Amino acid sequence: MIAIPSAPAIPGVMIAGAYEQITAWLPVFETLLIAEVEAIAQALPVDEISIQWDAAFEMYASDSAGLNLFEPLSASLATLGNATPDEVDLCYHFCFGDYNGKGMPTETVAPAVRFANTLAEQLNRPADLIHIPVPGDATRDFFEPIKTLTTDDQARICLGLVHEGNGLEGNVEVMRAAHSVWPDFDVAAACGLGRRQQEKIPEILDLLKACAQTNL
Repeated sequence: MIAIPSAPAIPGVMIAGAYEQITAWLPVFETLLIAEVEAIAQALPVDEISIQWDAAFEMYASDSAGLNLFEPLSASLATLGNATPDEVDLCYHFCFGDYNGKGMPTETVAPAVRFANTLAEQLNRPADLIHIPVPGDATRDFFEPIKTLTTDDQARICLGLVHEGNGLEGNVEVMRAAHSVWPDFDVAAACGLGRRQQEKIPEILDLLKACAQTNL
């Protein structure tokens, strides 16, 4: 899997003043990112790779400060998805953020569900995987909005609810809360393993395996 930041990630965070003018920057970065995907598809076997579009800026900025950015941001994610070759698995990671193994606080899964539903309408091809991070203390209330999820049947829903600090028992408690609302899901870490200490990776992988093999 090859993870790529979405179009507003760089201008929205790194360029002064771009936050308010993000719609003007989106086509520029979309063009650059699509060219990168085309280069990847030419260099690697397309049936052996997945492209994951990381939507972090979207989770924070879509309705922030009265800017009403949801429509252009969701359209941009669809543009990137539609430009991903059909032979390549298409994935979206609706990122709530992660720092030192701890997810950033969020009260509900609703923002990710809203984007996923809109993408289901805008994509010319189905998404293969939707990854939604989950805080380690999530309860049933956090998952309630997922009942309105209307993704294509091909899309696997992967909940990033495995936190090493919770241990198996704590993670299973969150899994059961999710299962009571949306019974069919895969499990993963909240925001990947890239910022973990290398020596802890085997332990985390063992925990992920144990969670995946747990009968709810």
